[in-house]
Amino acid sequence: MTKVLIALGVVVVGVAIASIAAGLVRRRMMRDSSRSELKQVAGAASSLVFWAVVAAAIVGAVSVSSPKTLEPIPGDLLRYLPNALVAGLFLIGGRVIGVLVATATTQAIGRATGEQPKSLGGLIRGAITALTALLALGQLGIDTDVLLMLTGGVILSVALSLAILAGAGGAGVARQLAAGRTLRPILKVGAVIETPEYAGVIRRLHPSKLEIERADGRRLFVSYDVLLESSVVIDS
Repeated sequence: MTKVLIALGVVVVGVAIASIAAGLVRRRMMRDSSRSELKQVAGAASSLVFWAVVAAAIVGAVSVSSPKTLEPIPGDLLRYLPNALVAGLFLIGGRVIGVLVATATTQAIGRATGEQPKSLGGLIRGAITALTALLALGQLGIDTDVLLMLTGGVILSVALSLAILAGAGGAGVARQLAAGRTLRPILKVGAVIETPEYAGVIRRLHPSKLEIERADGRRLFVSYDVLLESSVVIDS
């Protein structure tokens, strides 16, 4: 009974230490990282630290309650540890790559259309994270055939959905960009623009939309193709 209580105490203390260590790692990375994509990796790194300490605490608890159970572990651990470390690196690296690719993609789309699709960034991060998680499970010796089939189905469904959305919305974006190329030469920042629906001062010319500040101080974004179809008065 005493050994069981000691083992429970070891687990409790280990969880407490794991929580403190993970919190320190997270705060340190959040404070020292100037790039937002690196800050987003802080969660994965702190989770890895937490579970590593918890695993060590569990091993310590088992060694107290049943020492014979751990006799074959040293040899098994030496064979298994490299794979576990590689799996952890896959998870952290996948998170970093997912954030970088998602950020680059959304910024490129934002420069082209004037809008950054945040939902697309989340889908990209999720897909890359899922793939690296499968690689990590493979390193741990887990059969990933079924998971690969399920993940492939999910990714295929998402890709088809994005293709349908892109096909449906691509024509509209192209129309806005073409109208913008026509109107931007005659529009100037600071000019007053009036239409039957709204009036205000032009504050910024985006690739696909015009940013107008109304009399009440609120900003209005108007697609260039809408302006082409309206009666417009411009006072420069």
